[in-house]
Amino acid sequence: MTKKTTPDNFFAVFAVLIIIATSLSLLFLANTNEDPIGSFIRTIDNASYDCEEEIVSRYGNKLMSKSFDNLSSRYQPRDREYWIYYRISVSESATEYPKIDDYLVKCTIGEHLGDISDFRIID
Repeated sequence: MTKKTTPDNFFAVFAVLIIIATSLSLLFLANTNEDPIGSFIRTIDNASYDCEEEIVSRYGNKLMSKSFDNLSSRYQPRDREYWIYYRISVSESATEYPKIDDYLVKCTIGEHLGDISDFRIID
């Protein structure tokens, strides 16, 4: 006697195959080439706050004004850094007459660590 497959066995095998195929397709779609972190930890706004704190701590009471340069500031995807630019005015009073100098400041801030790796005055 030969054993015939019943419709119940066929349905069970078909259901198991569907579950396996769905699981494999989800694993394939979820496997991307991105970093395991999945998203950026920082934004350009957060990076600009860190740069602003550095400017205030360096110049203190000599700082007359500061303004964020939105046109020049950007994210560098290759280096995974934010380049933040500020225009600042600093009071230099070596003599009795106050002198105000304007500068362009560039802060380079790492994406994940959030540390200021470079702080330089351009102008």
